[in-house]
Amino acid sequence: MKAKGPRYIGRALLLILLIWAVISTTLAVNYYLLYEKYRSMYANLEESIIRVTIIIDYGNGTVSYFNETTLTAGSTVFDALKKVATVNYTYNEKYGVFVVAINGVENNVDIPGHWWMWYIYDHDKDQWVLGSTACDRWILHNGDMVMWKYEVPSF
Repeated sequence: MKAKGPRYIGRALLLILLIWAVISTTLAVNYYLLYEKYRSMYANLEESIIRVTIIIDYGNGTVSYFNETTLTAGSTVFDALKKVATVNYTYNEKYGVFVVAINGVENNVDIPGHWWMWYIYDHDKDQWVLGSTACDRWILHNGDMVMWKYEVPSF
């Protein structure tokens, strides 16, 4: 009987190397496909998220800032407020949401009354502009700044 020589060992090593190459290639392809799947999901998720700044001015010198608040695209000024504060409100189908209180600070109907008013920062005009509609009807965009101010209305 002849001893198994270098030829047999070489073939065995070649077979082991071939098996390792097939397994590592299969794993690499699998991880690449997973990477592409999650990269695609993340890209879609990133497009559906907006970041806004919300400011609550209580009219007594206390001001709260909520920078880079994340919301889903299509969120309203009202959605943003509910995310950062406790809100009491009424709703009318024709006129929309009317904020009655923010964090326990209620509208004051005495003369001169203090009311919660909302403003949006207009970057083109470089100034705060009074909201022109109910807060549940104004759709926010990425980078918007909203301020809720407890004040005597000036209109």
